Amino acid sequence: MEQEILKLLKNKKNTSLTSIEINDYLGLNGIDEYANLEKILDKLCLEGKIYYSEKKKRYTPIENTSFKTGKLLVNPKGYGFVILDESFHEDDVYISGKNLLDGRNNDTVVIEIINKNTREGRVIRILKRDDSVLVGLLCEDKGNYYVKPDKPEYKDIPIPNDMLKGAIPGHKVLVKPNNVGHEYIGEIIKIIGHKNDVGVDILSYVYQYEFDPTFSDEVMNAVEKIPSEVLPEEYDGRVDLRNEVIFTIDGDDTKDIDDAISIKKISNDVYELGVHIADVSHYVKNEGIIDKDAYERGTSVYLVDRVIPMLPHKLSNGICSLNPEVDRLALSCVMNINSKGYVIKYKIFKSVIRSRKQMTYNCVKLIIVSMIS
Repeated sequence: MEQEILKLLKNKKNTSLTSIEINDYLGLNGIDEYANLEKILDKLCLEGKIYYSEKKKRYTPIENTSFKTGKLLVNPKGYGFVILDESFHEDDVYISGKNLLDGRNNDTVVIEIINKNTREGRVIRILKRDDSVLVGLLCEDKGNYYVKPDKPEYKDIPIPNDMLKGAIPGHKVLVKPNNVGHEYIGEIIKIIGHKNDVGVDILSYVYQYEFDPTFSDEVMNAVEKIPSEVLPEEYDGRVDLRNEVIFTIDGDDTKDIDDAISIKKISNDVYELGVHIADVSHYVKNEGIIDKDAYERGTSVYLVDRVIPMLPHKLSNGICSLNPEVDRLALSCVMNINSKGYVIKYKIFKSVIRSRKQMTYNCVKLIIVSMIS
């Protein structure tokens, strides 16, 4: 019925309709159908698709009014901008502090343009409050608790005593803002640690940017079924390169080892270069629970004092890490390269390798310098 209502209102250009008129145009009958219509009209108003005039008691599409909808971004200095919905095809609108109404950062709002030349507007209605989970510091003032969010564009969030969940002033916490009636309050959903504890500052960034340092039980159960070493049956169909001189080269502080190389001279003009990549796909099956979780994470996250891996440690630092002196499954590309640097022949295949040495760039540099000096 939503689409029928929107189509009806858009066809009545320059005309707004009452709920009774909409009911009659749609040919609805009975109290139940009318009650359902009013619910849908309320929903469309909350979504900012139509506008209801309290004075005229009439509905009209939002694009037929001087009002616009969008996302409010509040600057810590007290003013804001509204990024309008794509349907308006217009630039952002500036909102001064006095015209923010009670708008908060990331709220969905209805605004009215008050100066077309300067693209200035005012918030006239909050359509949807931002309920993103935030990281902040729990504070107390005369028996009243509140969380000061780490992001300065967010206002302080009052915390009722029964929503503290054991947190005390000085704790860094995760807080979920809620609207209860006309009140804006928060609920603490996780205590990260005390602000003076070692590592809590870094952990706060982890949660603030929604990096998950833990893996679900479902993912870990799937990981437990993966072997810690290559099984005999996994060698089948792979080229055995374990007798080749293969080694890894990474930085001194590398956290994972996922590629290796091999090189040997074929003739005066040709070298054979092998590039060997850990065959993660052998263990992380497409569309499996581990694959889906890794897709959501997107990448490993490297922080000052820790790494949040894309894959659980049993994979990233275990069976999928090309550690020295252990068998590992790989995807190999072996190339013949001439003295001019051209690849004259190559082949790609599944392999099993055994790295001889875990080397670093600094170590290799010292070897090269000693050879040419």
